[in-house]
Amino acid sequence: MRPIKFRGKTKEGKRVKGDLLNISGKLYIANLQDISTNRHYHCLIDFMNNGLLFEVIPETVGQFTGLKDKNGKEIYEGDIIKWDKKHLGKIEEVRWNQEDANFYAHNSEDSGSWLTGCDKIGEVIGNQTDNPELLK
Repeated sequence: MRPIKFRGKTKEGKRVKGDLLNISGKLYIANLQDISTNRHYHCLIDFMNNGLLFEVIPETVGQFTGLKDKNGKEIYEGDIIKWDKKHLGKIEEVRWNQEDANFYAHNSEDSGSWLTGCDKIGEVIGNQTDNPELLK
C-alpha cells in the first residue's frame, strides 16, 4: 500500500506536502499527524498561524504516485518526467487515468505509458505548474 498524500502550492509560492482537506470549498494541505499531536490549538486560524495548515491553489494540487524517480525524488501527479536515452529521452507529464485507476506518463504525441519502472529510467525535471515550457 502506498501512502496517500498530496502536494500543492500556496498563494505565496511555497510547496507543501501532506493530507488534502476541502473546507468550505477551499483546498488545504496539512500534516494531520502534526495537528493531532497539537491538541491545544482550537481553530483553523491557530493551525494556519503555526504552520500546520496551508491553503493551496487548486490547480497546483497533485497526488503522490507511490513511486520515486531514479534519484529517489517522490513523483506526484503533474510532475514532468524525462526518460533516459535508452527509452527515447521522452519528456512526459504524470497524469491520473480514471478508467484504469492508474498513473501514466503522457505527452501530446502518444497515448501514455504506465509509470511503473520509472525509478530506474526516469527523472523528475519539473512540474506542469512551474515549468509548462518543458512540455513543448
